[in-house]
Amino acid sequence: MPNFKAVWAGIAGVHHTNDRKTLTARLADLLKVSTNTGSLILTSDSALLGACVGMDGTVETGIALIAGTGSVATAFKGDSRGEMIQIGRIGGWGALLGDEGSAFDIGKQALQALLRKVEAAQGEDEYCLSELESQVLERIGQGKKEVLYRILYSDMQPRHIIGDLAKVVTKLGFQVNSPDLEAFDILRSAARSLTQLVLPLTRPRMCEPKQSRLVLSGALLNIPQFKDLVLSELSCQGIGPFKEVMVIDDVASCAAKFLQSQYFKLDNNQHVN
Repeated sequence: MPNFKAVWAGIAGVHHTNDRKTLTARLADLLKVSTNTGSLILTSDSALLGACVGMDGTVETGIALIAGTGSVATAFKGDSRGEMIQIGRIGGWGALLGDEGSAFDIGKQALQALLRKVEAAQGEDEYCLSELESQVLERIGQGKKEVLYRILYSDMQPRHIIGDLAKVVTKLGFQVNSPDLEAFDILRSAARSLTQLVLPLTRPRMCEPKQSRLVLSGALLNIPQFKDLVLSELSCQGIGPFKEVMVIDDVASCAAKFLQSQYFKLDNNQHVN
């Protein structure tokens, strides 16, 4: 185990757990760092994006929007020490209660379209599936009557199977030639849901868009067409423009560089492993 001078552990769901003290103690013992000295920081994974908001000191506030398997929006504000403090959070409820606009949400809507078609066709000898419905069925790898069984009784977690279906929707909805309208409608609905996560965080006393940075992250928001769709929906809702919009695909690297600048005061160009 290498010697660490500082560690920032961003762990999904850590803000919901009752075992935070135990987890902190174990990390401190394993990595030989401490929250008392500031050499160990333990936050949710979404809080890592605060580093991307405050990476160069040009803005005091910002919003980080994540859309991957789940979805969450987090607002940050810089303090007197230059650290980015979380001042608001919308979403991140998980698949059971929320995650609107996420890959899970997109996959769920596609799966619902297939199930509705199958149920509506009961009693008919033959019926046609749409392109989206056919490809969803193919992705699941089961016959029409076994779809729910595959979802509910697979060795894989249902949310992973459903979230994976978003790949089908984005492929069809963002085809260069003749985009699938059914798939695109689902993607547009997801983009609108994401704007509702951002909206409450743009109040003047939270994050004024014109003075704030919008950081986008997660597998979905790293798809250029989906990113553009979300930005378009934000504009339609009267949100923005932001001072700057950034798309981040390597959050850990961004957080490591921020940690370096805060704790070691090294040159910004020095390499961080």
